[in-house]
Amino acid sequence: MDKADAFIEILKREKAFSSIKKSEKERAYFITFKYNKKFEFTYIILKDIDYDYTAYMPYVVVNNDSDDSPHFLTRPMDLYGKKYKGVCLYEKIMNVFSEKNFEEKTEFLLSQLIKLLTLSKREREIEFQNEFLYYWNSNANIDFYPKVFVDPQNEFESLNYFLKNGTYRVASKDIVFNDLKQWKLMGNVGFLIKVENKEGIIPPVNKKWSVREILLILENPDHDRISSFVYQKLKKIEIRKKKIDLFFSIPYEENRRLIFGCRIMFKNAGVKSFFEKLQTDVESLNIFRSSREDFSYLNECIGNKDSRKRVGIVGLGSLGSYVAKELVNSGVRTEFLFDDDKLQSENLFRHSLNYVYEGYSKSKCLKYCLENMHPEVNVEGFNMKINSKNVKSIVEINKIDTLVFCIGSTDEQMDLSQALRGLKGLCTVIFSWLEEGGRVGYTLTIPQNSNGCYKCLKEKANIIFPYKTEKKVNSWLKNGCGAVRTKYGNRTLLTATNGFLYAFEKSKQREEPYIVSSDIEEGIKEHKLISNGCEYCDTL
Repeated sequence: MDKADAFIEILKREKAFSSIKKSEKERAYFITFKYNKKFEFTYIILKDIDYDYTAYMPYVVVNNDSDDSPHFLTRPMDLYGKKYKGVCLYEKIMNVFSEKNFEEKTEFLLSQLIKLLTLSKREREIEFQNEFLYYWNSNANIDFYPKVFVDPQNEFESLNYFLKNGTYRVASKDIVFNDLKQWKLMGNVGFLIKVENKEGIIPPVNKKWSVREILLILENPDHDRISSFVYQKLKKIEIRKKKIDLFFSIPYEENRRLIFGCRIMFKNAGVKSFFEKLQTDVESLNIFRSSREDFSYLNECIGNKDSRKRVGIVGLGSLGSYVAKELVNSGVRTEFLFDDDKLQSENLFRHSLNYVYEGYSKSKCLKYCLENMHPEVNVEGFNMKINSKNVKSIVEINKIDTLVFCIGSTDEQMDLSQALRGLKGLCTVIFSWLEEGGRVGYTLTIPQNSNGCYKCLKEKANIIFPYKTEKKVNSWLKNGCGAVRTKYGNRTLLTATNGFLYAFEKSKQREEPYIVSSDIEEGIKEHKLISNGCEYCDTL
């Protein structure tokens, strides 16, 4: 029995399937069948594919030119002169198909198809909404594809438009870009409207949206899809342009929000109120694609939380450069970098900067690299040394709420300890360094209003994590009189940076000092510290 006949036998077990027909092409079997005499599907089995215990799956396509069900793909494909629409029945990443044989795969696909076709009205609506942007973007009919940067907390606002080399940015007015000089501010009119209740809002599937669908969102008292605040704002707006853009922010999974937009063209540029203009003067409504690219959203997409902290980093050697970069990757958009040194070639392969920047200021080069990671990342690079005389004023002037030291020199940390006493209540202070021949990273965190300093807390930390004195001869490299480097590489830095990020995240909830050890072999360990005071911090 070939695979096509095996499929037909499986198909016959379900009474809802009927009108089964088998045909054969040069490279494939086509088995057509109906579900409850409504939808007609085709099961496509390629002859040269082994479906037993491999990642390959047969295709399920719908023959009807129909969009009555979610997960019917909108763009048809041409097979042997006939058009079909694919049916999306599973998410690849959620399944492992190489563990199943052909019969198990077939039973899985048919069960998924039945689930799809037996959804309730509300369940169908939810599925359409889950794939909202797919259907919306598939119906885009104008050549306008803006990159959208919005503040998700805003209920309603007028948006700014910027243009560079044919690309548009549309942004909330409180978004600060680090490359704004390269963009031209345009006079387009657009509004962001936050949808509170998405019930009944279906993307364009069977028919395109018209102004009627827009008004059902904005003026439907039965569903309260927008807040009364937004409604009152819209009522007060006067439209003086012949075209406006509306961007809708709609709830999505896990508190995320999707943005979709449309352009409304009016018959003339006469001045009327927003709702009057929509009700009487609309010439056309066109759908456009957009890409939400704001810092908050991109962090949400990978599970990060957008941190509004203003972080200062003192010391931009190997560990400091890794910390600066990974803080941005973890959701920090505002940094202040302090180092009076230039990048040297000996440290290139354990520094986040590359060979191009050799001989240049670490702080200025890191500012350039970090700001290129995203236009909302704002970094100030100071080619200067932090000392006991300037540290407090620097924190106050730049409104730094977390000050990170990656100096690595215990003597320098001690010199700063007394001055840091004046930072209590101003900011959280974090010390991060490498010890034990460059094998273990430590991060000592002193929350904003807690007691203790580097000197007395490190003494406590040394008891909890005693220093292993057996130093290997080859753990140091001498580069001439007085120039000594610890021999460690990328693996150590990744481990130490991981420990730092762990400590940084904890600092948002902790009130007492704590030490985090990050060991290549033993992983992360954490311990609370209690200061008894010392002559530096005079805590007690």
